[in-house]
Amino acid sequence: MDLAQACLIAGLNVTKNCQLLAIRKMQHSEKEEFNQSIHQDLVNVDEIIGLCDTRFMQTNTCTCREASERGTRILSAVAIYIEEYAINGVVVGVDCETMAQNGNVICELWRKIKICRITSTIGTDISFCFRDRLVILGDGIVTEPGKIGFFPGVQVSIAPLGETINGRIVVDGSISPGGIVLSPVKLSLEKGVITQIEDGSDANAWAN
Repeated sequence: MDLAQACLIAGLNVTKNCQLLAIRKMQHSEKEEFNQSIHQDLVNVDEIIGLCDTRFMQTNTCTCREASERGTRILSAVAIYIEEYAINGVVVGVDCETMAQNGNVICELWRKIKICRITSTIGTDISFCFRDRLVILGDGIVTEPGKIGFFPGVQVSIAPLGETINGRIVVDGSISPGGIVLSPVKLSLEKGVITQIEDGSDANAWAN
């Protein structure tokens, strides 16, 4: 709510026609649409900034689709647990246009290569094939009417061909579901299927 109120204040400094709408928490798996009152509020505005754990753009597809078709710019940000990063690492003193340009460079690299291999000093060694897969840049910039984007940061997304994924991934940061791991989790994969999960309580909990 602190982030939402800060955005509201920033908006009111630009225009009097800025509002803060609070909705109930909705599970990511919910299929229910917004009620008619909220639906009308959202499809009749110029810009929407979504700051909530609810992935409203996916849960309420009809509302967001209609709003986008009418020209509404929509930016979704799930800042839960990364509030400080969302402010200091992305908002304050960051050149978003340069970040987007760097993202486009990565997109071009991924479009040109066919096989990708990732290694790390802690044991990750995995390879996979892209083979003309679609590359998507989520630049977090929604300047055009009807554009939908995600925030924070610049995210370059591509999906490898499942049957080409082979090797080992070692996770020493965070894993979903679960969060930050106490000891590295080691995953072995063959043809896109996890064949073995090793090491510690985090690995056991994640496997179950």
